[in-house]
Amino acid sequence: MSTNPQSPTAWQKWIVFSTKAAAVLLMGLMYVIYFTLFSPFALIYRCFSDPLRTASTVRDAPGGFFVARRRMTETRETSGNPF
Repeated sequence: MSTNPQSPTAWQKWIVFSTKAAAVLLMGLMYVIYFTLFSPFALIYRCFSDPLRTASTVRDAPGGFFVARRRMTETRETSGNPF
């Protein structure tokens, strides 16, 4: 059984090259997935959501942007919890 002294170096060069090529292909695949699947949902959500609740129904309500909160009675147990 004879061994070629150049085989290990050629194999090592192939491993380095294939690792770099796989990284490039993975980045391209992730780019395509992100911009074709996630971006349309994000744009639709961004266009139709109202995170600050500034819609005309809230704005035209009596009191403007005021949001009524329920009153909590503070006890000894709840006084240590700021939220």
